[in-house]
Amino acid sequence: MLTAYLGGSRGRDVVNTSDAALIELALADMRKLLGVLGCPVFADVVRIPRAIPQYNVGYGTVKDTIDSFEAQTPGVFMASSYRDGSSVADCIVGGRAASGKVLRHITDA
Repeated sequence: MLTAYLGGSRGRDVVNTSDAALIELALADMRKLLGVLGCPVFADVVRIPRAIPQYNVGYGTVKDTIDSFEAQTPGVFMASSYRDGSSVADCIVGGRAASGKVLRHITDA
């Protein structure tokens, strides 16, 4: 079983592509990249218009600014998708890290 993601901020034009054409586009990539032969037994297209955001090149500057702000503002801690990543797993990891910082701050106070 394979899943292909198409579109995103760099491929917005695929939103107007038919389901059949999207399947062929995904298969062409899989054939080229993975050497996939034949046709799938089952194929489905799910369109998610507002999926996980992608950060632009240079986004590290934003993260550096957040780190700097926290360092200059004792007792302020930030945890969110714009800091630690936009997946649920990233948000959980970021939340745990922030809670550890809060705990250390309280313990040290």
